Amino acid sequence: MDCVFEPGFAFGEGGIALRDKYLCNAVSTGASLEAYSEPGASLEQYLLPFRQTAAFCGMRYLQPFVVHAPHEMRNDDSEVKKTAQTYARALSFLTKANKFDICEFGGGQYLNQQINP
Repeated sequence: MDCVFEPGFAFGEGGIALRDKYLCNAVSTGASLEAYSEPGASLEQYLLPFRQTAAFCGMRYLQPFVVHAPHEMRNDDSEVKKTAQTYARALSFLTKANKFDICEFGGGQYLNQQINP
């Protein structure tokens, strides 16, 4: 991260290394969605430094891929497998060398809600 903030790499004169690239956080939480819906404790607020870093470097910030309370997922593995498949699909979109159309995603607070499994 320190090299990103050296003038000439990602900002300042000649600093275009990250311009128009995408930044997406993949996060698992130790609590439910409701716990991160409280005023002053939203997940979006915790991730704000990443959004600001992306803006500072001229990047495009995508909604995060979030799994709330994975330790509470059902033991039958179906929920885990579905989440893993959705994550794999998200990675396949994101690894198209910035050629994917952001309009391919639907609506949703998180990237995994935007991708149809």
